[in-house]
Amino acid sequence: METRAQTVRLTADFAARLNRIDTVLFDFDGVLFRTIEDHFDSWNHAFGEIGVRVQWNDFAVLEGQNFYDIARQLGSLYGISEDGMNRIAEKKNKHYFNHHRSQPYPDTERTIVRFLEEGWNAGIVTGAYRDRIMATLPDTWLEYFKIIVTADDVARTKPDPEPYLTAAALLNKKPEECLVIENAPLGVRSAVTAGMLCVAVTTTLPEEKLREADLTVSSLDEARRMITRMKNYDPS
Repeated sequence: METRAQTVRLTADFAARLNRIDTVLFDFDGVLFRTIEDHFDSWNHAFGEIGVRVQWNDFAVLEGQNFYDIARQLGSLYGISEDGMNRIAEKKNKHYFNHHRSQPYPDTERTIVRFLEEGWNAGIVTGAYRDRIMATLPDTWLEYFKIIVTADDVARTKPDPEPYLTAAALLNKKPEECLVIENAPLGVRSAVTAGMLCVAVTTTLPEEKLREADLTVSSLDEARRMITRMKNYDPS
């Protein structure tokens, strides 16, 4: 069990790192927009045609990668041939684009604006492809983000650190000047491996699946409030 002294030390370390940071990088699916449930439904629609039921925990821990990596790993997990998986993946994509109900999480826009008002630079780093992000993101939100890094922009997607390192380079920032907000284990690993501070939100998975993160909270708004408090933290 963590003692009060350990808690204070950990908080002080977190605050010290945080005070060097002026850039926040958001994952998209599961952080800004509630899309994961629709993806899960679409995978099950496609797999259902061959009598397979995808389990939530099998899918959710793969999230953050690009579509093809997720498809390949689900195929391997459920014993589907490469040709069979290609057909399933095509059906999944068609079902998602025809039936998704993607919406931002409550208060997401207000929270982003609060970050900007507090002087943060903001960007999006996602394992999704650009066409889907641009089709989902409201046009009026584009001015909030200095960069959007997608699977089209990198050779290796999450959990490799390349997406977050690419974002830092585009913003002319060092990794230690960036804070990441993620929801998935592979995204958290990508951020931490890149040398960035990472806050995880439990929108799609419980805290025990996100232990590599520096801090775990329940929502994007709670993340902002905790970060603001930490920046003003006084350990005395």
